[in-house]
Amino acid sequence: MPERPTRPARERRRIDPRLLLGLVLVAGSTVGVWAVVESLDDTTRVLVAPVTLTAGSRVSPSDLRVERVRLGDLVDGYLVPGDVPDDGLVVTRTVRAGELVPAASVADVAVVGTATVVVPSRGLLAREI
Repeated sequence: MPERPTRPARERRRIDPRLLLGLVLVAGSTVGVWAVVESLDDTTRVLVAPVTLTAGSRVSPSDLRVERVRLGDLVDGYLVPGDVPDDGLVVTRTVRAGELVPAASVADVAVVGTATVVVPSRGLLAREI
């Protein structure tokens, strides 16, 4: 059996330039596809109620969860991160768990100083006072 010629111990192994070119092309195409997908992402970050929020309760930014959704032009009707001040907001109507928090369902703590109370009457009320 013929013997293989031995290489000197100090001889450097050369890397084929085609291998390097292939690696650069794969990396470049991966980054390119990621950039295209990210640029086409039209989702918006909005606040979601993780638990049911009842009218009159106070919520702070830590009480809400951030989700990415596709709302288009309707995003103005919902709370986005940064809309809730540090001292919180007061819920003016019930917001169910998992529901996007509508901007109309909360009010500033300073503005909400009164409450509507419904008292059922046993008899007929006068038409005028």
